Amino acid sequence: MIANFSRLGRVDLACEACGVDRTTHYNWLKRFPEYAQAFDRARIEVAGMLEDEAFRRAYQGTEKPVTIAGQRELIREYDSQLLMFLLKCRNREVFGDRASFEHTGKDGDALFPQAALEEWIRKPKEK
Repeated sequence: MIANFSRLGRVDLACEACGVDRTTHYNWLKRFPEYAQAFDRARIEVAGMLEDEAFRRAYQGTEKPVTIAGQRELIREYDSQLLMFLLKCRNREVFGDRASFEHTGKDGDALFPQAALEEWIRKPKEK
C-alpha cells in the first residue's frame, strides 16, 4: 500500500492497485504506529513530487498542440498561477499576502469594553 501510494500519490488509487479497501488503510493508520509513520514519510515524498511537477509546469512549461493556418504546431505554455504559488511559498516576505487583522477598536482601544461585554452577557435574552 505504501509503495503504491508513493508511486500514485492518491489513497484511492493506491488501495485499488493493491486490492485493499480504503477503510482498511485508515484502520491500519489508527492501529499500527509503524504503518502511520511510513505513510507520513510517503506523504512527504508525494508532496515533493507534486511540488516538482508544479515547478516544471510553471518554469519549463508544457507543450500544447494547436492549429495555426491549418497546420498543427506545438506551443509551450507556462502556468503563471503555479509560479505565483511557488513564489508565495518560497519567499513569503516578498510575494506573500499582505493581509493583516486587528482585533481592537479605534486607537487600539478594546473592541468591546469589558463592562459592556459583561452587561451584555448578564442581560436576559429575549425570546
